[in-house]
Amino acid sequence: MESSTISTAGGGYGFGRRALGPWGGFLTGTAILIEYAIAPAAIGVILGVGRVWDAISDPLAGHLSDVSKARRGRRRAWMYASALPILASTVMLWAPPTFITEATLVLWVGFAYLLYETASTAFWVPHGA
Repeated sequence: MESSTISTAGGGYGFGRRALGPWGGFLTGTAILIEYAIAPAAIGVILGVGRVWDAISDPLAGHLSDVSKARRGRRRAWMYASALPILASTVMLWAPPTFITEATLVLWVGFAYLLYETASTAFWVPHGA
């Protein structure tokens, strides 16, 4: 009986992360295009660089969380440490300064997106291990 309770409870495990699936990047790009009127090519470059960085940072985060030694658990430290950067990058991405130029806005959004991808990796890779 106990195993069925665990499998039922796990049915929604990770649903928030998986809900958008591959559409997450598309919707992010579309929202940025509509909200900030950034050139579609610039958004494509930002999202493409983010995906390449994600492919590099995922194995790196996995290795670093494997070799970490923390009092409360080697993976929890990474998950706790990622909370504030995820918050900061989300605010940066969706509420940029209003006084910057379009070129600076592209750089701002690119930096915020890469920070979000890095912080998200620091949470989700140890979480899934």
